[in-house]
Amino acid sequence: MEAALAEARCAAVSLVLDFSYGASSISGFRIFEDRGRRGCWRQMKRLCSESSQATHFLEMAGATLIGRRLAGEQRVFDAVQRVRELLAAAPPPRTSSPVVEAGLLAVELVLDPLASEEARLGLHVWPGSSPTQAYRKMMKLCHPDKLPNCAKAASAAIELSNLSEAVQAERDDFRGAPLTLAETRLIEAVRRAERSTPPAQAR
Repeated sequence: MEAALAEARCAAVSLVLDFSYGASSISGFRIFEDRGRRGCWRQMKRLCSESSQATHFLEMAGATLIGRRLAGEQRVFDAVQRVRELLAAAPPPRTSSPVVEAGLLAVELVLDPLASEEARLGLHVWPGSSPTQAYRKMMKLCHPDKLPNCAKAASAAIELSNLSEAVQAERDDFRGAPLTLAETRLIEAVRRAERSTPPAQAR
């Protein structure tokens, strides 16, 4: 254990002191997949604590990557927040059929301009599912044949296929991310649809 930890510390210091790597690399953003950016950066600082030079470079990287937003970043942040507010303010679709309602909400989630690929594929709606299983469940909900009166269903079906290929190739799921409003609405709608579907049809 001690030898393995010493090797990890040595590798971390070598990475930080290698000028061919950028700030995001030395901060460990692609190394520690179970935490956010600040958590990755702090972990790298712990590993490099015995090297004052590596710690210095990490402090500079942290000031750049985790500091206050610059003017351009703030403009994008404010604009994105406005989009989120408008999405949250939009009333969910209501129909007499719980199954159709779930399908319409699935279409909204797939086409959500700010949701992650994993969220849009339904991996958070069915957390125990593989990408392929989630894709099939989402496609079953929002297939154009199931939603003939929904103009966006065809676009959602195409997007789902693209999402499935992208996530299968490289999954980038941040485990600490909270559910989006679109995901929460869909989860509730799926439960209502399941309660309204006779057992023979649910299989």
